[in-house]
Amino acid sequence: MFLLLAMIFAVMQTDKANESLGIANMRGTSEANARATTEAEANVRATAVVNAEISEAHALEQAAVAQSRSLAASSLTLGHENNMRALLLAIAAGDQVTTTLAFTALNTQLSFMPAPLQTLSHEDVVIGAAWNGDESRILTWSSDDTVVLWEAASGERLQNLSYEGWVIGAAWNGDESQILTWSSDDTAVLWEAASGERLQTLSHDSGVIGAVWNGDESQILTWSSDETAVLWEAASGERLQTLSHEYGVVVGAAWNGDESQILTWNGESIGQNGTAILWEAASSCTPCPIRMNMGLTAQRGTEMRARF
Repeated sequence: MFLLLAMIFAVMQTDKANESLGIANMRGTSEANARATTEAEANVRATAVVNAEISEAHALEQAAVAQSRSLAASSLTLGHENNMRALLLAIAAGDQVTTTLAFTALNTQLSFMPAPLQTLSHEDVVIGAAWNGDESRILTWSSDDTVVLWEAASGERLQNLSYEGWVIGAAWNGDESQILTWSSDDTAVLWEAASGERLQTLSHDSGVIGAVWNGDESQILTWSSDETAVLWEAASGERLQTLSHEYGVVVGAAWNGDESQILTWNGESIGQNGTAILWEAASSCTPCPIRMNMGLTAQRGTEMRARF
C-alpha cells in the first residue's frame, strides 16, 4: 500500500514539474518573441532613417548637378563677350559638381584668357617693378634681397643686384646708364646698369626709406629711419649734408624747383608730433635755432620747422 501511494505521489510530482516547465517555456518564448519584435521594429525605424537620408542626399546631389549645369550653360552662353564673368561662372559650376558641362565651360573660357608673355620670378615678395623708357627692360625689387634687371621681350635676367636686406625701392637715372636702389640693410647703392658694378654705397645707421637724384644727377638725397636725410655727391659718394630730425623716421624729402632748398618730413613718434622741416641745401651755416610765431621754429639761413 505504501509503495502504491509513493508511486502515485511520484507521478503527481512529475506532472507538476512538467506543467511548470511548460509554463516556463511558454514565458521564455513570449519574452523572446517580444524582444524579437522590439528589435525588428527598431531595425525598421533605422532603415527608414537611412533611406530618408539617402533620399535627401540624392535630392541634394541632383540639385547641385542641376545648379552646376545651369551655371555652366550660362558661362557657355556668355562666351567671350565678358570672359572674366564667364570664367567665374564656369569655376562656380565646377565648385558645385564637376560635371562634363562644367569641365567644358571651364576649358572654353580658359582658351579665351590671354597667356602671360613673361613670368619674372623672385624667391620672395616682389615689392615693386618699373619699365625703362623704351619698355625694352624691366626692373624689379624684392624682399629676397635682390634687384633684377630683365629683358622684357625674352624674360632673360640681365643683372642681379644683391643686398643684405629687403630692397625697398629702385629707379633709373635719366639716360638709364645707372640704377639707384635703397634697402632695409641701411644703404642706398648706385649701380652701373650695363655691368651690375656697384659704383657707390651710401650708408645710414638704419633702413633707407627713399632716395632720389637732383635734376642734373650730380647729387643724391636719401632719407632713413635713423631720423636723418642726407645729401650726397653722386660721383664720389661724399656726404655733403646731414639733415637731422629730433624724433622719428624721416619718411620723405624733396628739393624745391631750383634745388636751393630741401623739404623733409617725419612720422609721429612716441610722445612727439610729426614735423616737416625746410632746409637750405648744402649750407655751411651752423644751425642757430630761433623761435618764431605760429608755432614755427627756424634755424637762421638753414632750416624752418613746422610742427603738426
